[in-house]
Amino acid sequence: MAIAHVCLGCGADLARIHVIRDPHYRLPIVTCPDCGEACVRRVDPILQRWRTFQSSALALCALLVQLLIVLLLAPATALVIDAVPDLFPLRISGNVFDLLYDQSIAAMVVCVPLPVLTGIWMTTGLGHWRPWLARAVWGLLIAALLSWDMLRLASETIGNRLEIVSGVGAEAHLQLAFYDWILRVLVLLVFLMLTFAGSPLGAVLLRIHARRRTRRWSRRRARLRRRRRGG
Repeated sequence: MAIAHVCLGCGADLARIHVIRDPHYRLPIVTCPDCGEACVRRVDPILQRWRTFQSSALALCALLVQLLIVLLLAPATALVIDAVPDLFPLRISGNVFDLLYDQSIAAMVVCVPLPVLTGIWMTTGLGHWRPWLARAVWGLLIAALLSWDMLRLASETIGNRLEIVSGVGAEAHLQLAFYDWILRVLVLLVFLMLTFAGSPLGAVLLRIHARRRTRRWSRRRARLRRRRRGG
């Protein structure tokens, strides 16, 4: 509803008169019920600026919330994945597949809530993205955060500074670094798969939010109908 709209013919207030779109130019036309004068409804500059400010503020707040969530989830996920090899003692000898299987199962039991929360955020906050694209970008981001540790291991290995694990030779240290890298990649893939577990919960939250918006708009339309009847 306009703040004020004075009829140019008789001076009556046309703010509560419903507009009719012109079929050719699509202009909002208001017809005065007293004198029959037709004029174009113009949007009040103050109201237009306020609506522009509201939309810009909402978009900025949504962007800040998304950045805050990324700054919280991404380092937490990278730290958990980076700490997985230190949770259980690594065996340098033995079957590498048994080693990776045992530790990956333990990591899944310990670290399931974090990827589930990430999946809920991807469904609710990144619902306009394709699911595989959101997971791929997230995986690349976490891999980039973990790359500094891989670069450190590589530089220490190339520089022959193999004192990280005492009593371990160069070949065994390379094998240990390889196991550590493979385990991180495996845990990252498991995390990305577990994010799909949060998708149903995110869909439920979106459905609840949509219902609340529908009810709010229904109440607004009901109030407008009552005002028109009263006018």
